[in-house]
Amino acid sequence: MPDATPARLVLPAVLLLALAAPVRADDERHRFAPVAERPLRVAFLLSEGATLIDFAGPWEVFQDVMVDGAGKPIVTMAQLNAGSTARHPFTLYTVAERRDPLRVSGGLTVVPDHTFADAPRPDVIVVGAHRPSEAELAWLKGASATAGITMSVCTGASVLARAGLLDGQRAATHFWFTEEFGKRWPRVTFVPGARFVESGRVATSAGLSAGIDLALRVVERYLGREVAQGTATFMEYQGEGWKQPPGPPLPLPAKPPER
Repeated sequence: MPDATPARLVLPAVLLLALAAPVRADDERHRFAPVAERPLRVAFLLSEGATLIDFAGPWEVFQDVMVDGAGKPIVTMAQLNAGSTARHPFTLYTVAERRDPLRVSGGLTVVPDHTFADAPRPDVIVVGAHRPSEAELAWLKGASATAGITMSVCTGASVLARAGLLDGQRAATHFWFTEEFGKRWPRVTFVPGARFVESGRVATSAGLSAGIDLALRVVERYLGREVAQGTATFMEYQGEGWKQPPGPPLPLPAKPPER
């Protein structure tokens, strides 16, 4: 079998080198090293049986965001040549009650990066479908108070509702559960047919793949539509559900948040 040409190996090699860059001690467990000067921390809440695509879809979006020194999206391999200013503006990590391995949907095993006791303070919180403990709900209430945005995917909206984060708000969830959740949490207005719903610093998406659209929307709110589109293009993602009318921009932190 012929050897792969060097050109075909450039992008993966550059990405792996960027993602393997040294990190500060407080980020040592993060899989994707922050290259930006002011990385945005994205925390993914997990527990046993969590739905894989609910966190894996948004994870892929945030990990694929690449910008240059001017904040413009990386759209060609040429932008990754020697002297490139390419950077990843998000750093990602998983959080659970314990660091014990978790079996999520489909039997995949995930080892959490952090517990509630040592998780860095997040800018973005991603909550997919899973069963939260009381300890998680307590952490979520506290962490969401200082996060730029807390987003749920699918029936992760029920976790936000249990934490009281959706009271008096409109919300989206998987269409199977819109009516049921509306009865269970009457102070929340669950919107049938919505791809996602934004209510201030809380955002909720419909089921499963809708989390990709909401994650792209969050990227847009932080870094602009051009960067979000560049990310979708890199992913070869053809869905356009994230392209809603422009929402209020989310402020970038002046410096990495304190733990």
